[in-house]
Amino acid sequence: MVTGDDYLAIDANLGKGTSTPFAWGELKQEMVAPHAAMFGEEYLTKLADMEANGFTTAVPEPVSCNLVIVAQIIDGFPRQSWCARHDRVGAA
Repeated sequence: MVTGDDYLAIDANLGKGTSTPFAWGELKQEMVAPHAAMFGEEYLTKLADMEANGFTTAVPEPVSCNLVIVAQIIDGFPRQSWCARHDRVGAA
């Protein structure tokens, strides 16, 4: 089930990180209006708090998830010392 919390981070940060964040004001109003209609006054209160204090809930970044997966894959490979590989190649 989708809640207002799912939209807070998007609406609070819309336009940030761009060279013209104020240019996104109209689009932000268009996005916030239906979310406020769906989730009520509490949504607007949470949005104002998030805009004032920032987003405080940790969200995992896709890159960090990929690093964990790569580490698990690498950990699954058999380990051999350089000498063992070199001796096998040199003997052939």
